[in-house]
Amino acid sequence: GAAIAYQINSRIALGVAGKYLHQKILFESSEGWSVDAGAMARWEDKGLAAGVAVNHAGNMNHFLSQKPTLPTTLRGGIAYERSTGKLGSALVTADALAIRDSSPQFRGGLEFRAPSYIALRVGAVQGIDAQTFSLGFGLFIKQIQFDYAFIPHRDNLEDGHRFSLGFEL
Repeated sequence: GAAIAYQINSRIALGVAGKYLHQKILFESSEGWSVDAGAMARWEDKGLAAGVAVNHAGNMNHFLSQKPTLPTTLRGGIAYERSTGKLGSALVTADALAIRDSSPQFRGGLEFRAPSYIALRVGAVQGIDAQTFSLGFGLFIKQIQFDYAFIPHRDNLEDGHRFSLGFEL
C-alpha cells in the first residue's frame, strides 16, 4: 500500500491510501484493491476537532465460487477540549462507525488531564454486545507516554487490557 496526506491550511487536512489485496489458500487465490480516505478539521481557538473517513472501499475478484466483499466502513468523530486552568484540561469525544452489513456503533469518552503528567479516562460503547465501557489512564514523563486501558467484556469473554508506549523524538 501507499498513502499520502496533505494539510490544506492550518485548519484542514486530507489523506488517502491505496492498497493492493491478495489472498490465497493452497492453489486458489483472489486479488483486489482498496482505498481509504479521510478529512480532518480543527478549530484550535475553540478547542474543537472533527473528522470523517471511509475505509476499505474497493473490490476483490472471485475466490473459489464466491466474490469476497470488503468491510467498507464509514466513520466520523468529534472532540472538544477545554482548559480547566491550573487543574489541567478536559476532553470530550464522540464517534460513530458503520461497517457494511453490520449494526452501527457509537462511542464516547471523557478524559481529564492533569498538567503535564497524568490523564484519567472513561469511555462508553453502544453497538458491541460484549462491551459497554472502558477505563484507563495515561502517564507522561518528558518525551515518554505510557497508556493503559481496562476493557471488561460480557458473555464469558476475558477482560481486555491494552498497553501502549510512545516516544516523542
